[in-house]
Amino acid sequence: MDSRDTLTKKKNDFLRYVKSKDITQAMYRKFSSDFTSHVSKNKEDASHFFDFIQRVKSRDFRMAISDLNELLDKSLPGYETASYVCDWGYLYMGPGEMISLAISETSKSGRKTLPDILFDDSEKKIEVKSYNGGFRLTESTSFFTDLGTIIQALVQGGFLNSLTEINNNDLRKSLRHFGESFLSKRGFIELQGKIWKMESKTDDRIVFVSSPETPPEIAKYSIVRNSMRNWLGRGTLSISLSQIIDPNRKTRILKREIQTYIKNLIGADDLTPIPLEQYFHLCSLDGILIYDKNEKDRFKLYSEKDLSGFKLERLSQAKVTYTKKK
Repeated sequence: MDSRDTLTKKKNDFLRYVKSKDITQAMYRKFSSDFTSHVSKNKEDASHFFDFIQRVKSRDFRMAISDLNELLDKSLPGYETASYVCDWGYLYMGPGEMISLAISETSKSGRKTLPDILFDDSEKKIEVKSYNGGFRLTESTSFFTDLGTIIQALVQGGFLNSLTEINNNDLRKSLRHFGESFLSKRGFIELQGKIWKMESKTDDRIVFVSSPETPPEIAKYSIVRNSMRNWLGRGTLSISLSQIIDPNRKTRILKREIQTYIKNLIGADDLTPIPLEQYFHLCSLDGILIYDKNEKDRFKLYSEKDLSGFKLERLSQAKVTYTKKK
């Protein structure tokens, strides 16, 4: 068998291997076409890449990642083709996913509805995210999580204009209003464009009097509180948020408690962002694999204990963006 036949066999074996990863037919056809075109222009490098996959695919997933990082960092034979597969994406499959499937013989695709990487020999689930100044996740905007519940309440209260598009500055401003909602005076409503203050209350009557000196935000804060309490017990809210919004709470809410919670929500200091932690649990993940072309080790697998290395940045297109802490 001459070298051309050998390369063709290696390529066909690799494509059959990729097809076995439970990807859709449309995904396979697109990858097969694109990859075949790449191989035709990079024959020698592609041959080394096929040999690399044969060597690492039976190894532990973390070890295979380490080997891949070394190949990419040192530009070893097979580097060009490995880089091509790393960057390839189509439809629901983003950069980093195809190569993650290729380096483990027991891996399979979770397609669009499940975590990106599943395994035949375990219950392990891994999400793969390409990092370009940040990475984005969807489920943490769900109304069954802290962030989704707070955002919905702030929109209803008039402190945010959108459920899905919130920049960093607006997010932090609105979170201050969230805090004030639970620290401010109670007993105010807005009616017919005026602010009214509760003067007295009996079993069958509540009396309100006009209070023109009261800022309109005070009445809006009650809307935020009531909206959030409607979700109490219906989602997967954190214990700390549930304690803050509990209408049966007997102790006074302290400013320090609110400030600590907001820091935890966005992942300030050495804290893990609550929405990121909740996403991890909602998807039953064992890790998030980050592909960052600007790092020496382009692939890094983050377990739950490593999530404090990220902070919540903004919302865009209903997805939450996280960035690395400096």
